[in-house]
Amino acid sequence: MPIWLPSTVTEAPDERIRSWAVFEVCVPEVGERTKHVAGELADCSGRVSSPLVAIDVKSRSVVTRSGRVYHLVGRPGLGLEGEYVWRQWLSINEARDVNDVTSELLQQFAKPKSGNAA
Repeated sequence: MPIWLPSTVTEAPDERIRSWAVFEVCVPEVGERTKHVAGELADCSGRVSSPLVAIDVKSRSVVTRSGRVYHLVGRPGLGLEGEYVWRQWLSINEARDVNDVTSELLQQFAKPKSGNAA
């Protein structure tokens, strides 16, 4: 199955992502731990975000380093396409020390706090 780059942030500044999960990883090339949303868009294509820089608890969305806003809809879970793209992304980026931090984000959604954090 092919993997391709998503449309630019200018073309699609907001995306609704369903069947989602949040992972914290270490990518040697980047040299820091980053968090990413992975999952499926409404068209059933898989997606992995650039690193998260902000979380908006009220709107249940995240903002990425690229500036794209992902609105997290539905329940967590990658789905088949999301799982496939996530596995490919891990391999391509040689990511290590992968931690599923979805439950941490769900806790933030359940107990809204003032301010944003990633």
